[in-house]
Amino acid sequence: MAEHIKRIGVLTGGGDCPGLNAVIRAVTKTAIWQHGIEVVGIEDGFQGLIEDRVRPLSARDASGILTRGGTILGAATPGATACASTRPPARCGRT
Repeated sequence: MAEHIKRIGVLTGGGDCPGLNAVIRAVTKTAIWQHGIEVVGIEDGFQGLIEDRVRPLSARDASGILTRGGTILGAATPGATACASTRPPARCGRT
């Protein structure tokens, strides 16, 4: 079945939680390096899916993100992030 999959999307639904960037990193690098699958990141959870806010994720995009707070894709639940209140919740953890 995996040989038929050409592209996968990574979406972080709900609020922020520890380990999201680690999961994004693991999924992205494994899909690309071990299976040759293209990876796209869906920004801001299900709202990003509805609004077609997707971006390609490369192995380089997934490097160096383990120590960052939040999620590089944004959180779906407003106010559920661990970021400072000066930043919009959906933008926490992004570069």
